[in-house]
Formats: sequence, C-alpha cells, structure tokens
Amino acid sequence: MLTLIPLAFASLGAGAGVFSVLSRLAPWRVPLIALAVAALVSAWALNRRQARVCCAGVESGSIRRRIGVIQMLSFATALIVLAALVWPRLEPVLLRSLSVR
Repeated sequence: MLTLIPLAFASLGAGAGVFSVLSRLAPWRVPLIALAVAALVSAWALNRRQARVCCAGVESGSIRRRIGVIQMLSFATALIVLAALVWPRLEPVLLRSLSVR
C-alpha cells in the first residue's frame, strides 16, 4: 500500500537507509501528525500576533513582506500535513490511476 512513497524517494535519489528509517516511523504517524498540526496552529497564532504588533503603526514594506513569506510557508506546510492526513485514502486512488491496464 505504501509503494508510492518509496518510488517518490527513489526518484529523488534516496537510498535504502531512508526507507529503513521511514518504516520505523510508521507506528508514530498519528502522534507526529498531531504534533505538526499543533506546531502549525502555534506558528499561525504567533505570526498573527507579530503582524498586529509590528505593523500597527509602521508602514514598513520589509516587515510586511517577511510576514507574507511566513504565511506562504505556513500554508505550504499545512498542505503537506493535510496530504499526510489524507494519504491512506489517496494512495489507493493514485495506484489505480497509475496502473497499467
């Protein structure tokens, strides 16, 4: 069932050492995802607080750009965490669509 993950890592040049570590992390999937969600929520909260404090009276473009970059990175990270959450349901669909008939 987890055949696409090794294929993706192999295409990126990862070897057998990476795969052995991933097999050891499989039982910790749910706690690691919960930790990632908690870290994302705290990052968003701290970023919003910083945006309110720093940009309240200052019209600095560099501060706004930095906050925007942090928001975009947080959004990209949230997409990765969401993909990890839905991966068990998504992988069979991907495997069926990629299978040769």
